[in-house]
Amino acid sequence: MQAQETLRALHRGIEGYEGAIVRAYAPMRVSSASRGERHRWAVEDAPCGELRVTRIFAEGAIRAYIPRDPAPVSNGHVLLTYVERGAFQFEQAGQSAECAAGSMVLMDASHPLRAEQSGLAQLLSIVFPAPRLRAEASHLEQRCTVPVQVTPGTPSVLRDLMQCAWRERKALSREGATPLPKLFGKLIEAVFPDQPGHRRGTRQAHLPAVREIIRSELRNPQLSPRLIAARLGLSTSYLFSLAREAGTSVHEAIIEARLEACREALSAPAWSSATITEIALEFGFQDPTHFSKRFRARFGRPPSSMRVGPGGSMKMSLS
Repeated sequence: MQAQETLRALHRGIEGYEGAIVRAYAPMRVSSASRGERHRWAVEDAPCGELRVTRIFAEGAIRAYIPRDPAPVSNGHVLLTYVERGAFQFEQAGQSAECAAGSMVLMDASHPLRAEQSGLAQLLSIVFPAPRLRAEASHLEQRCTVPVQVTPGTPSVLRDLMQCAWRERKALSREGATPLPKLFGKLIEAVFPDQPGHRRGTRQAHLPAVREIIRSELRNPQLSPRLIAARLGLSTSYLFSLAREAGTSVHEAIIEARLEACREALSAPAWSSATITEIALEFGFQDPTHFSKRFRARFGRPPSSMRVGPGGSMKMSLS
């Protein structure tokens, strides 16, 4: 970013910075990291076909984070960022990164992350729809959170392509920008390593989030692998591979959680006035016969054997 470009759009104070970041960059919450700190900032962005090019100048101690969003994520984003000046740090899925001037990094804005800078950060970013970049770059999740220093060769080519997209942003029509996702995808594969160890850490971090969504959505009849994947900004194929590594399937994990919830409700006095069918429907089973078969197969007893009678005593049944 040239100095005159920064000054034309320069703002003082941190007010308005969060809104500009959300509109142009990612759904972040922004605050000052130091009371009384003076801030200056400028944000400029432009569409580039399916992508968006963004330049950010920020000066001062600033914290930013992407919170966990309870709403389904239908169109998450991945950010390819080149640090032109200054530095920033961020953490995501248990991985931390120090991003210094002259480095590039991939950040998955579909998931919670925390970032911080203590002084100046001047960044050039390409914002990709996550599904589009995943289609062009394999194992994208494990290429994130790994800063790469720009050195002669392929890293320099990737940096130059980012700068070229910025310079030509006004001339690139939707048709003219069509090749860019594929070009970026191939260069990202060449520049950012596919790290198996990092992959395992990232995948393990996703498993608790999957379980939490299943637990919180048990009463939602639309709970499915597709809903879970959308909520986490993952592909369904990636979600299925996570479940296989855990020795189960997503469908079985959902059914297991629903059966456990039904078993607890059947033996709870608070549910004593509800019928077995009502409890099954409440926790997502649409077919009472199917529920009874799955319950007996899981616990070795029919649902009726778990009912609680008046006063909290267990009703025993041999049926």
